[in-house]
Amino acid sequence: MTQEAFVCQQCHGLGIAEKRPCRECRGVGHGVLIDGFLVYWHKNLTTEEFFRDWVRGTIKSAIRLTAFLVSLTGILYLIFKIFIGASIYPATFRFFPLALGPEQFFFWISVLTILFVYASLEMDLAGMRLIPRRSHKEDDNSRRLKFFIFSDNRHINIADTLSPDAGAALYEAFRLAKQMKQPLRGIHLLFALLRYDHVRTVLARLGVNLNELGGKITRACLLESVADEDIEAIFLQAYQRAYVSQQTDIDVVTLFTAVGTVNPLAREVLYDVRVDEGKINNVLAWHLSVKRQYEQWRYRRARAKRRPRNRLDKAMTAIATPVLDYFSIDVTELAQWGRFLPTASRSAVVDQVVRIFQSGHDAILVGYPGVGKSGVIEELAERMVSDDVPAILKDKRLVSVSIAKLVSGATPAEAEARLLQLLDEVAYSRNIVLVIEEIQGAIGITSGQPGSVDMAAVLARTISQRSTLCLATTTPDAYKRAIERTVLSGIFEKVNLDEPSIDETIQIVEARVGTVEAKHKIYFSYDAIARLVELAAKYIHDRYLPQKALSLLDELALFVKERRGEKVVMTLMDVETFLNQKLGIPVSQVSENETQLLLHFEERLHERIINQDTAVTAVSEALRRARAELRDKKKTIVNLLFLGPTGVGKTELAKAVAAVYFGDQNRMVRLDMTEYRELSSLSRLIGSAEGVGSRGILTEAVRNNPFTIVLLDEIEKAHSDIINVFLQVMDDARLTDSRGQTTDFTNVILIATSNAGSDFIQEALKADMPMPEIERQILESELKRYFKPEFLNRFDNIVVFRPLNRDHVISITRLMLKKVEQRLLEHGVTISVTDRAVDELADMGFNPLYGARPLRRVIQEKVDSPIARLILEGRLKRRDHVSIELGGQLSIKKAEQY
Repeated sequence: MTQEAFVCQQCHGLGIAEKRPCRECRGVGHGVLIDGFLVYWHKNLTTEEFFRDWVRGTIKSAIRLTAFLVSLTGILYLIFKIFIGASIYPATFRFFPLALGPEQFFFWISVLTILFVYASLEMDLAGMRLIPRRSHKEDDNSRRLKFFIFSDNRHINIADTLSPDAGAALYEAFRLAKQMKQPLRGIHLLFALLRYDHVRTVLARLGVNLNELGGKITRACLLESVADEDIEAIFLQAYQRAYVSQQTDIDVVTLFTAVGTVNPLAREVLYDVRVDEGKINNVLAWHLSVKRQYEQWRYRRARAKRRPRNRLDKAMTAIATPVLDYFSIDVTELAQWGRFLPTASRSAVVDQVVRIFQSGHDAILVGYPGVGKSGVIEELAERMVSDDVPAILKDKRLVSVSIAKLVSGATPAEAEARLLQLLDEVAYSRNIVLVIEEIQGAIGITSGQPGSVDMAAVLARTISQRSTLCLATTTPDAYKRAIERTVLSGIFEKVNLDEPSIDETIQIVEARVGTVEAKHKIYFSYDAIARLVELAAKYIHDRYLPQKALSLLDELALFVKERRGEKVVMTLMDVETFLNQKLGIPVSQVSENETQLLLHFEERLHERIINQDTAVTAVSEALRRARAELRDKKKTIVNLLFLGPTGVGKTELAKAVAAVYFGDQNRMVRLDMTEYRELSSLSRLIGSAEGVGSRGILTEAVRNNPFTIVLLDEIEKAHSDIINVFLQVMDDARLTDSRGQTTDFTNVILIATSNAGSDFIQEALKADMPMPEIERQILESELKRYFKPEFLNRFDNIVVFRPLNRDHVISITRLMLKKVEQRLLEHGVTISVTDRAVDELADMGFNPLYGARPLRRVIQEKVDSPIARLILEGRLKRRDHVSIELGGQLSIKKAEQY
């Protein structure tokens, strides 16, 4: 759409020259040139003007009613005369309408009158186009400027393009302003629009309480304010929106969105009820998609009736195409019968394709799967059916060829013969635009096999020599790999189809959601749709918008239907709960319980981890940042490297995080990196390209459970090239497996543990070196002996675990004994351990070289095994109490018998 301001130089924009309407601009004065039309606002906002409008409407209705009564009288008189004549004078009765006389004249006047009434009503019901259809070709406003003033049909008064309801809303706003003794303002118009059902439906979709909004508008109307100078701007904005969306007139919803975006006071009032400009634009698109589905269906059905029902063109000059028909689908025929699902317009891309055809070239749509290539083809077909295309595409069929069907079951020679015969039919028919979806499938046939068909050369030669219009589709990778260096790159002009934005995807989902609502009897609110699109874009990374949002609609509707029943409005909580369960990711807002858990996360971890305050704090803060969405969303939640001697709690901390946050200490992907000493073991991580069931351990585990902990135990023992694989994970939070599938790591906590520098730590402690100095030397020198600097720099925090002393081991002993107590409670048995026995177990299980690792074996030998023997022997039964004393002595206190 091209537009520019217009101000008459003769009257300087006033419309009056020498006390009479300006002859140059015919009294318009000023306006806006839009695609060669002079658009202006002219309406006297007075009681007399509105009264004249009412009188004109009343007279029009009265004329119709009178004409209808006259015609009805004439038809009833005819019936009466036929009945009387046939019954009284059967032998001499002549057919009444063919006779001559005043009665017959009155009858024919009645017939003409009823035809007039029918035609008048039909034009109103069909919505006579008050707004011109938008042209798909560029228009030069400056070229038309010197011609428009002499042509009445180039003048458009916006006041004449209002729908009856929009005109009535303007009158109601005028009455409200007059009652309040104020000049007409945009806020008055907003209040008047609230009484219309379509506007109420829009606000209901937005989750707005009408009473609350009405109260806010009433209070805003009472504010002292000068007259808004934006009434004309509001209606100009409404016209532009209606023109771009190809409406026949300005309806109340379009007027509502114009008020909400142009008028500052109305915009603030709507913002107070959580309706911003983005929501207004998207909900207008939703309203228009529903309206357009019906209007376009009716319009295209009317235009389609003029198209031939067979495969010929209107002039009946095209030839039959039996081979093409067998290997293809007529897309225009599907459009003609309304077989396409509704979707938002991709008019900019379709316009570009049409311009390429007009320039004599062929086009290729390049976009990832699911971004809407098929939607562009369908929209082009719908335009062709309704003849809303340039002459080069009029009266033509859009036919999509199936390459797979073309080459299946055929030898190379047979496939080539089929293709040549098909292209011959296309060329001779002269009314076909060829569509080849996923054209790389045809190119792949020529990948060096003996006797294979050079499909690229055949297509390029035939299309270029015979001037056949062709539209192909492919993906960016396939274009670069299979087409860019072939002769086809010189035939096809590339049209990039990018992934739509969030707002564009919302509008696409809005257009499709009506069929889902009708199917499942569940109603989508705007907030639910917006949240679904937002979360799909954020958390689903193996597909593209809009497909990854559209693919969830049916499943989401069924989920809500099962939980809440039919005829309910879907809420944000419904969407978040559904995606929580489907993706295994906490996408919902942080609940009160989770808030308390995160705020006290260190305390919960210290119930299992002793003496590692720095590591516990690092993990806790990372989780809080992630749930508050204050982290880089294109990276992992956090990358941590835990250093320290064996047995100090490195692995146990990872288990504790999983147990506290996920409720299960096994909710992690644990990899023992000692198993990856050889480079050949990389296939275990990311899969092998050969064989069945050869998917990668790491990539599949994270793909199936995206919100998890990945624990790399003893990372220093892995092959250096395998360690380099994790550079990409820590940098971009992505990892591509052997099959080319990309796994998303943005919701992963990556923890690597290492014993690197353990010997140095032990020697330094023996030399009484302070712990801060030990940590400094490890980070500055010791680690460089094991890891490259670029690997270490990827970690958000490198934590050196402090060695354990006797007091720490005693605390760990009590934690382990508490787990024994919990296991015994499952058998109905209670246990107690004396302090001296705890000290003894701690001393037996503590080794300066191995930390607390031997302690677990000691407790198994001195506590678990003796108690297990007592249970099996029947000496320790339900409700009994066992006490562990110094020397490993066990005493049993039997329960009282009932």
